[in-house]
Amino acid sequence: MLAGKLLLVAMVTVLQICESNACTCGYRTPEEHYCDSEYVLKVRVLSEKGPLLPEWAESMDPWWRDYYAVYEYNVDVTANYKPRTELKSVQRVIHTSANAPSLCGYRLLPGSTYLSMGSFVTESIGQTTKVLTTGICDFNRVLRSKPNEADMQVARWLNFLNDDTFSCHGDIPFDELAPNNAGSRQVQPVVFDPVPRIPDSTIIRLTDTGRSLPVAPAGTGHSADRRT
Repeated sequence: MLAGKLLLVAMVTVLQICESNACTCGYRTPEEHYCDSEYVLKVRVLSEKGPLLPEWAESMDPWWRDYYAVYEYNVDVTANYKPRTELKSVQRVIHTSANAPSLCGYRLLPGSTYLSMGSFVTESIGQTTKVLTTGICDFNRVLRSKPNEADMQVARWLNFLNDDTFSCHGDIPFDELAPNNAGSRQVQPVVFDPVPRIPDSTIIRLTDTGRSLPVAPAGTGHSADRRT
């Protein structure tokens, strides 16, 4: 009987240790992810480098080295869905923890295109200016290879941006970032890259890149598709 109790205690202890080392993320809607993020970009991953370590961590115990290691991804930014002046000076690289299971790192696949959200970080490994950083608790979704299908994925996830009443608490007023839209305080990245709308067979508009995209008529709702 005593042996059974000891075994049970040991099992519970192991489970607690494993759980404490795992990354746990609370559920957030696409709208919440958008508002919590410093950047919202469509990026194509060009290359992966790493794991990279700062020089001062190379002599550390392996466990601590893993704690500070990161993967670095060179990316091509193809669309910007959140107005942020910092993007003008940010390096086009994404850093994420190399120790994915316990430190919430998110491994990107070179050659793939993502809708990626995250934050800016200063003086990351090998960089002296701000870079992008993201993790498993941030919003990262692989987009399909066909441009029109990828646009529709973005439209479903970010359709709330096409609602004139949508805003994030504490956001920079939109008219301060877009002088040509003076008087408009809605947080829509119109001056940057418009979010495609849900398809409608009767209405067509042109994007800034010259591609034709179907546009839903006004009043079609703005709930985001939360499917992954």
